[in-house]
Amino acid sequence: MKSLNAVIALGVFALGACNEESSVPADNVIYEGGATDEALENLLAGTVSFVADQEVLFTWPVDGDILPTDEPLSFCYVVPESTARAPRSHPTREAFGWLFPGQRHSGKDGAWVGLDTALLLAPIFAEPTPALAHGTPINGRAFLLKFSSSANPSLATVFTTQLDYFPDALVLQKLHAADGGVTVELTSAIFEENRVTPDGGPFRGGKITVQFRAPN
Repeated sequence: MKSLNAVIALGVFALGACNEESSVPADNVIYEGGATDEALENLLAGTVSFVADQEVLFTWPVDGDILPTDEPLSFCYVVPESTARAPRSHPTREAFGWLFPGQRHSGKDGAWVGLDTALLLAPIFAEPTPALAHGTPINGRAFLLKFSSSANPSLATVFTTQLDYFPDALVLQKLHAADGGVTVELTSAIFEENRVTPDGGPFRGGKITVQFRAPN
């Protein structure tokens, strides 16, 4: 009986330790869209290669853009199937047109829908949620964004399943304060149950450098 109790106690301890470890993001990575640290570990364990028809490219902003610090910021990109036909637009300005005097969103009814606007604002004000390795596994493509500057190679790291990323206030502060511009590198992979599929990468994606301009 004592042996059985010891085994049960050891199992409970191991389970608690596992749950505690999985709730702490590694290396301050920001996880969004249900991304998991287990999937990220599998991506990082692979060798990144360049495959032209798997290259995920930025649609906004683009390399060399100078972005005002008093406007909301988003980073948007497209999967290869839509790269060729994706027009360059300013999704941030379209989504938050009500913040810019003299510029109004022109939908079918020429007006803003309050619920849609609230949903668009949610990613900015919501706290990033730590990923759980034993949560719902990733199935499909996920994206790793690495932000760096000449003085700081690790401004921010984001792992997400979404096709856009809205930096929160803390990340924005780091980006705006970076001298010499901010470089963003994209890596993607295709997952099945958190594991990179045999032909799923990881793939090198787009790389851009942008600068920020304070309002006059």
